Amino acid sequence: METTSKRSTISFYPWLGPINHNSCFISAGFDSGLGDPLGNCCVTSECYGVMTHHLMSVCKGKVILALEGGYNLTTVSEGIRACTSVLLGDHPDPIDPENAAPSLDGMESIQTAGENIALSGIT
Repeated sequence: METTSKRSTISFYPWLGPINHNSCFISAGFDSGLGDPLGNCCVTSECYGVMTHHLMSVCKGKVILALEGGYNLTTVSEGIRACTSVLLGDHPDPIDPENAAPSLDGMESIQTAGENIALSGIT
């Protein structure tokens, strides 16, 4: 959990940290999940839980997740379970160190999201 947790913090907080969020509305598409035929990012349900946990801390505990995607029912249901558990106050499940390294597609998606946020002028 430590490795991915630190990577998630490093990857997401530069764009989220400086903003004083009262709440966050997240389009929760699970097509980036492990086993989904479209995303190829291999995000585990445990990682979804950790990301939700980080968002909860940035957004003062007020997070809305809207399900919008995912093409593997197992991946979607496991991702929803992990996120909902964290939203209800549970700690995220530990991440298996064997699955802690992000995929190349995942890192490219994070980079692209950061660039889009920077270009949008959100501060």
